Amino acid sequence: YLTKTIVNYAIVSIVTYLTKTIVNYAIVSIVTYLTKTIVNYAIVSIVTYLTKTIVSYTIVNIVTFLTKTIVNYIIVNIVTYLTKTFAKYATVNIVTYLTKTIVDYAIVSIVTYVTKTIVSYTIVSIVTYLTKTFAKYATVNIVTYLTKTI
Repeated sequence: YLTKTIVNYAIVSIVTYLTKTIVNYAIVSIVTYLTKTIVNYAIVSIVTYLTKTIVSYTIVNIVTFLTKTIVNYIIVNIVTYLTKTFAKYATVNIVTYLTKTIVDYAIVSIVTYVTKTIVSYTIVSIVTYLTKTFAKYATVNIVTYLTKTI
């Protein structure tokens, strides 16, 4: 009787222990797997979003900078021509203002560009293409418009 009782108790104890251990291990494994999957998905989503945002933002900044630079260059040429006809006082004030504005803008743009550019080769290729196309088109249209206006 004692042997059967002890053996039955031992078997029940072992089965109970093994069942708890297996169930706990399974739960831990499932939770670990789900956590890793969710974290990996979240990281991929965040990195994808940040990459797209940074690339878009950088392209916009470069195109904006190049557009403003081209427009500023055209405006400076026109203003230089016009200021030669005006009095010295007007010439000095306009040139001083334009110089300060262009220098301030150039410094800010260069620092912004250097700080924010990450994927340079691709962006430079895109911007080079866009700049060549835009420069030809924009220069002709702006000069035509300004010539007609003046």
